[in-house]
Amino acid sequence: MSQVYPGRKYTCPCWVEGSAEHPANGVVSRITYLFEPDGEGTVLTFTQEGVANRADADHHEHGWRETLDKLKTVLEDGGKHE
Repeated sequence: MSQVYPGRKYTCPCWVEGSAEHPANGVVSRITYLFEPDGEGTVLTFTQEGVANRADADHHEHGWRETLDKLKTVLEDGGKHE
């Protein structure tokens, strides 16, 4: 189940296919995006809860770091990326 608090928080389930402990299409975890004002900007706090094991957590962390780094780059250059 998703939770939406406009301009503040969004929580949603995350499905992962192919995990050894979870069948395809099984809900593995829950993701929360929390947005907090910070001066003229916004701080994004990202959490993922309910990951099955350390190996899965490490895999997810690597992927999310790459994704969030790309988002940061796009936001910092005003979307003027090539």
